[in-house]
Amino acid sequence: LQLYREGQPESSREFAIDVAPDLPPEVMLDAQGREVIEVAVDESFTIRWQARDDFGIQKVVLAFNGTPTERILARPERRIADVGKTQTLRPRQLGLKAGDRVSMSVMAWDNDTVSGSKIGQSRAVELVVLGPTGVGIREGERREELLELMIPLLADFLVEPWPMQGNAGLFADWGETVAGRYAPFVERVEALFAGVSASTHDRAVAQRVVDTGRDLVRFTQVSFEPGATRPVKSEDSDTLDELRDNAIVALEDGILAFHRMRRNQALAELVQQSQELREMAEAMERTLEKEEPEALELLSQLDALQRMMQDLAERAGKLDESGLREFLNSRESEASSLVEEIRDAIARGDLEEARELMQRLSELVEEMGRGIQEEMQRRMEQGQQSQNQAAELENELRSIEEEQRKLQAEVQQLREQDRGSEDELEKLWKELERRAAEHREGAQAYLDGLKEANRAFFEQERAAAGVEEARDLSAAINARDPRGARVSIQTARMAWDNVLRAISRELSRYGTLSGPQRPEVLALLQQLNEMEELLNQLQSSQPQSSPQTREQAQDLENRQRDLDNRLQQAREQAEELSQQFPVTPQGMDEALEDAGQRMQNASDDLGQGELMQAEGSQGVASQRIRDAIESLEQARRQAQQQAQPLRQNPGESEPGDEQTDGEEETDRHGDGEISTGEFEIPGREEFRTPEAYRRALQDGMQGEVPEEYRAMKRRYYEELVHQ
Repeated sequence: LQLYREGQPESSREFAIDVAPDLPPEVMLDAQGREVIEVAVDESFTIRWQARDDFGIQKVVLAFNGTPTERILARPERRIADVGKTQTLRPRQLGLKAGDRVSMSVMAWDNDTVSGSKIGQSRAVELVVLGPTGVGIREGERREELLELMIPLLADFLVEPWPMQGNAGLFADWGETVAGRYAPFVERVEALFAGVSASTHDRAVAQRVVDTGRDLVRFTQVSFEPGATRPVKSEDSDTLDELRDNAIVALEDGILAFHRMRRNQALAELVQQSQELREMAEAMERTLEKEEPEALELLSQLDALQRMMQDLAERAGKLDESGLREFLNSRESEASSLVEEIRDAIARGDLEEARELMQRLSELVEEMGRGIQEEMQRRMEQGQQSQNQAAELENELRSIEEEQRKLQAEVQQLREQDRGSEDELEKLWKELERRAAEHREGAQAYLDGLKEANRAFFEQERAAAGVEEARDLSAAINARDPRGARVSIQTARMAWDNVLRAISRELSRYGTLSGPQRPEVLALLQQLNEMEELLNQLQSSQPQSSPQTREQAQDLENRQRDLDNRLQQAREQAEELSQQFPVTPQGMDEALEDAGQRMQNASDDLGQGELMQAEGSQGVASQRIRDAIESLEQARRQAQQQAQPLRQNPGESEPGDEQTDGEEETDRHGDGEISTGEFEIPGREEFRTPEAYRRALQDGMQGEVPEEYRAMKRRYYEELVHQ
């Protein structure tokens, strides 16, 4: 720099200018720790990505095998240096089909207009899209692994003496022991279902086992203290009995659910096995019809047939239907005797007797096949009846949810008629959201601090209860549910009071403790008090309803109670369906029970003119009905998947079962529909009139398919018409 001092030039010190090239954006991709993601076509998976650049991010897209796709993950409207998101995707949405295997990454462009936009790319994660066969194999392996852990876990409960005798300290120690029993199962559930949607049936089954076990353990650590000599209160003993029973029932239901799936798989394998047996018997008959059949060829076929019969007997052993199992075992024994007689006849050179015996064997094998087919038909009829009932229930729940959301919108509109400062209300809600997020982060940090300091197990469990309540509180506030928020604050306050008592006990034992202390807990309690005060301000900010508004609210109350009555009837149908449906809808009954309670709250609030609380309760009720619908949908899909192999004719390929090893594929959809060209029949909801839907079905029926699939195509469209 040239400087001037009183008109005289003077040079500054030298400054080096190093021109550094602009680097591409830094891009990160996390698939919940997995290097390989295996999913079905319509199964969801979750990824977390993040992109950073000094100039700013222009756009972020998903890439397959290093080539950007049309799936745009983000396109900021303004300059932003750091952008990231957690997203749930499905292969079908990404244009993938069963059998595809791609290297998935995330690509980001910066907005450098000087030297040109540059591209950054994340690490790659392998994405494998499974067909029905691959999905079935993977799910079967997963269930077997979980069963190996669930059965001894259930046995531990059943063999231990109960009710247990002792003081509070012994019950606390027992709870820690139970936590140790569950630890291997919880670890495997987290590993096996990493990135798998929580709504999938298998995960819902496993998660219910985890949740009931966690509730049992946590109660023992909140209600009792290690080393305490006081007797156990009768009410605590009753609660403990109930929680233990819930944990046992969840294990029994889970084992039964997985066992049913194993049984259906065994039946499907029997169908295929019986067809192979018939083909083998026919091949032997053709061999015997030759003028000079070779004895070695016949004996080889007999050996293969006998091995297949033994395999059939082993598969029959997996069935829980004693009648079918005994039928197959007796026929297998009779067939084995015939095989030995045929072998003796061939050894003597008496081919005529061998032919007669082969005819008897062929008839016996055919009889076995018919028995299996009759069992398949019976199961299909029962399954179809259950599916029809489930479809009716699902339609009713959808209707109730729709009516509930409409009613909520009317309550909101009515509330806004008498609103004061809407901006003030929104400002209070935003502040509550901020405080709730801050409280949730503080609660989690406290629990993490306890773990790092290796504090007592019962301390960690009490803090974990506070963390869970903090999450519920945040969810209630985000849902604009003041009633739920108040309940969560009260429960969270009790949880952190329990933590304070645990700290006092540990300090009295050890004098000093490492890790977080009382001040952190008192700060969390203070946050709860402040949020409660904000809720009070929110309530007081609501203007007094006018007489006209109160009259309209009473009309809405009557409609709300009618809707509640409809839900109660639907709940009765759901309870009946749960007992007979081949796959239990996990969480459906609980969700409908919660929805019914919130509907009653909304009715009471409307009767008292509490529009804001009614609106919040209605929103929660709608969401819980939606949860129940999703649970039922998942159970229906799982039941259909289980029944799919049973619908096949023996020896016939399953439509939609794509090859994954590069063999030639028939163009079809991953959900079992036959696809001809680009034609696809959308669901009924995409048509405005029934006539339009029927015309689309007729057009679809005119499409050409291979001869072997025509019967399936007709059944498929008949099912659509009956929906």
